[in-house]
Amino acid sequence: MTQFIAQMIHQETLFFCLPFLLATTVWSSGQALFTLLIITMALFSVLDPLYHRVAERQRWFYFAFHAQCVFLVVLVTLPTLLHLTTYQSLLLAIAAMLLFSLPSLLHLTAAQRGRRWLMVLVLLPLLAGAAWTGRIWVPPANLWITATALSPGFDESARAPSGELRLTPEALSSQGLFAYTAIRAPRGLREEIQHVWRQNGREVDRIPLVIEGAARRATAPGATSRIFPSRPRGAGASM
Repeated sequence: MTQFIAQMIHQETLFFCLPFLLATTVWSSGQALFTLLIITMALFSVLDPLYHRVAERQRWFYFAFHAQCVFLVVLVTLPTLLHLTTYQSLLLAIAAMLLFSLPSLLHLTAAQRGRRWLMVLVLLPLLAGAAWTGRIWVPPANLWITATALSPGFDESARAPSGELRLTPEALSSQGLFAYTAIRAPRGLREEIQHVWRQNGREVDRIPLVIEGAARRATAPGATSRIFPSRPRGAGASM
């Protein structure tokens, strides 16, 4: 009975979180690997014979599966429930995953006896380091871009880009260039993002911007930054 309850929890967790990942994943990046892993786990959780066979014979794999589900649900729900930033939620998700990884590590080291806890104390930091290194592959499950634009002007009242874009050296020098990004965020969430401007692949500016989930439809107003390239001839700035 306990195993069936755990399977039901895994299924509900994975299929609840999956739409958030599908909406925020940049498929041309390493984030695709993480989301594909979650899709595979979701499909695995509905294959009853395979799921129960693994749960009974490979307990370490079963506990690792559970730890990953805990990581995912903490990552997705905390920004909405507690208004934590993506960074804060990620730290708590990693901590929760490490805690729920203990049964897997204890099962793997069961034959070591006297060295068992020593190995666990070595493996936990390694797991934490791997999770922290792989954080760049984890999509920001509660933030996703709904619109982007480059424009020579910006309408403050309408919170929208304005004017016709002309990428000429004279226009860039006199007017500059606005980057506009509309980002959907949970209501009450306050998050810092960055517009990174590059010219010929070299970073020329990094502008921090604070967004807040709006009261209506939980959509943050557009984040906007402006740049005046010092040498616009031959190459425009890119974001």
